[in-house]
Amino acid sequence: MHLGIRLAKVGAVALLCFSQLASGETFTYPGGAPCQGTLQACIDGAAAGDTVELATHASIMEDLQIAKSLTLRAAEGFLPIIGGGAEEKSVDLCPHLGPETGSTSIEIEGLTFDFARLRCSLGPDRPHRRLALRNNIITFVKNEPGFPALEFTLRSPADIVIEGNVIHFELDHNGVAAVGFDVRDTRADILVENNEIASTGNGIEVAGSNASRLQAIVSRNRITASIPANSGIGIEFDFREGGTYDVAALGNVIHGVGGCNCGRNSGMHVTTPNFTGEAMFTVTNNTIAGNDATGLLAVLQGEGDQTLNVYNNTLSGNAGGGFQLYNYTSNPVAMNGSTNNSFDNGFSDTFLDIAPLTPTAFDPSFVDESNHDYRLRADSQLIDAGTDEPAGGITSIDAEGDLRISGAAIDLGAYEFAVVRPLFFTDRELFLSATQATAASASYSPVSDPPEPFLSGQIMFDAIHPSTLNFGAWPADFPGDNDVELAINDKEDLDIAMAAGFAYAMGIDFDDVSGGTTPSTFEVTVKTGDVQLARFQFETPHASGQNYIGVWAREPFNRLEIRETTTANENEFFGTVSISQALLPRAVFADGFEHIQ
Repeated sequence: MHLGIRLAKVGAVALLCFSQLASGETFTYPGGAPCQGTLQACIDGAAAGDTVELATHASIMEDLQIAKSLTLRAAEGFLPIIGGGAEEKSVDLCPHLGPETGSTSIEIEGLTFDFARLRCSLGPDRPHRRLALRNNIITFVKNEPGFPALEFTLRSPADIVIEGNVIHFELDHNGVAAVGFDVRDTRADILVENNEIASTGNGIEVAGSNASRLQAIVSRNRITASIPANSGIGIEFDFREGGTYDVAALGNVIHGVGGCNCGRNSGMHVTTPNFTGEAMFTVTNNTIAGNDATGLLAVLQGEGDQTLNVYNNTLSGNAGGGFQLYNYTSNPVAMNGSTNNSFDNGFSDTFLDIAPLTPTAFDPSFVDESNHDYRLRADSQLIDAGTDEPAGGITSIDAEGDLRISGAAIDLGAYEFAVVRPLFFTDRELFLSATQATAASASYSPVSDPPEPFLSGQIMFDAIHPSTLNFGAWPADFPGDNDVELAINDKEDLDIAMAAGFAYAMGIDFDDVSGGTTPSTFEVTVKTGDVQLARFQFETPHASGQNYIGVWAREPFNRLEIRETTTANENEFFGTVSISQALLPRAVFADGFEHIQ
C-alpha cells in the first residue's frame, strides 16, 4: 500500500480543480428564454458547460434533473431555495435520459435545499461523472424512515466533492447517513471537507464492495447529532468483499453522537466484513469528544491486506472506550500509530490481536468543552506533541483553517494552537465595533481599598502589592459609566482576569487625565493561565484625552497584566471591562487593521 500520502497531500487538490473545466454562457433564472418558465426548463435549455444563476429569494417547488455539464449557483445578493414546502423534493444529478457520449461535470454552489434531497444513482457502463456541491445549506427533516440527504450510489467512475456545506438531517431511523456513498465494481475519488453536519444517523458513510479503486478524504468536518438519542456514528468506513481502498479521516471534530444504543455506535467506525481486498485506513488529527459511545471503533475482518494508520488523535469524555480496535482477520493488520491521546473515557482502551497504540492520558484543556469549543488552550499538553509526517499524510490546514505545524511540532487533535500575535487597541470605538465586545464588569460603587482580588460582574481586579484598588468619583467620566472609576494607589500595576472561562477579546476604558510633559510607559501582558501569549508596550499621550487598552486574539486568554514601567507621577484611571468571544479573523491578522477601520 502506497497511496495514502499522495491522497492526503495531493488528491484533494486534484479533486478541487475539476470545477474549472466548465465554461460557457451564463443564464439568469427567472429571466429571458429559456429561463422565463420553470427552472427545469431553464436547465434543459442551457447548453453543456453553461451556468444558471438563480436570482430569486423564492422557494422553487420543483423536482430537478441535471443531465449535462452545468453550474447551478445563487446569483449575487440572492438566497434561492429549492423545496421549502410540505412535499419532499429531489435533485437528480445522474439521470439516465438516453444515450451518453462523454463525461459530465456538475457544480452546485450557494443554494438552500429545504426538504429536498440531492442524489446520484450512476448505473454500470455510464460515462465518468464529476460532481461538486459547495457552500450550500441543506436541511432535511422527516418524521419517518427515508434516505440520505446527499446520496451517491456509484456503479461507474465518479469524482465527487462535498465542501463547505451546512447539513441538518433528521429521520425517524438511526441507520441512515446524512451523506452516504456506496461504491461497487468501479472507481471513485471522493472529498468531503469542511462541512458542518448534524444527523440522526451517521454523519458521513463511505461504503464499498469490489471497488476497482476507491480513494476518499473525509477532512476538517464538524459532526454532531441532530437528535442525540437517535444518533449512531459520526464517520463510517464500511468495505466488503474485494477491491482496493485508500481512505483518510483527517482533522475532523466529532461530538455528541452515538446515543442510539444500536450496537456499533461510535464517533468513528471502521469495518470490513468478509473482506478479501486491499485497504489502507488513515485516522489522523481528529478530535472525538463527548460522545455517547466509543471514540474510535475498528472491527477488521476477512482475509484481505489491511493497514491502519492512527496518529495525533485526541479522544476524551466518550461514554465508551477511547480506542477499541479489534482484529478478526486471518492476516496480520499492518498497524502504524503514535502520539495519540485518550482521556477520561468510559472504559479502558482495547487492542485485540493488533499492536497497541499506548496513547497518553492528558486532559486536552479545551477552551470550552461544555459549549463544544474544542480548540486548545495555551496550557494544553497536546500542543507540539504530535508526529509531523505520519504514515498516510496530514492536511495542510486545521479544522479552523489555520496552518498546521505552527510551533515546534504538530498538535494533537483537529485544531492547531497557532500563536498569532494579537491586535492591540488604544481606540475604544474601534475595539468595540471590531470585536462586538460587551460589558463584563458591573457598575462600580465607591469603595477604597476593597478586599483583593475584587469581583465585579465577570471580572476579577487585583492590584499588585504595594498598590491597592480605589473606586471613587474620579475625573475620568467614561462613556456610559456611573461616574465611578477605578484608580490605583501607588503605581498603576493591575491584573484584570476572567472569573471563569476565557475570551478572545478584552478591553478596558483607560484615561490619563492629567497630561504632563513626561508620559508614563505601560506594559500589557496577555496570558492564558500562567502561559504568556503576547506582550505590548505603549506610552500615555502628552495631551489629555481618553485612551483605551484592548486586545483581540486568535487564541483564548483570560488575563491582562498591566504594569506601569516608568511613571511621571501622574494618575491614570480605569473604567468598564468589555469582552467578546469572537475570534480575531484570519483576514485581519494577515494585514493588520485594514478590514476593521
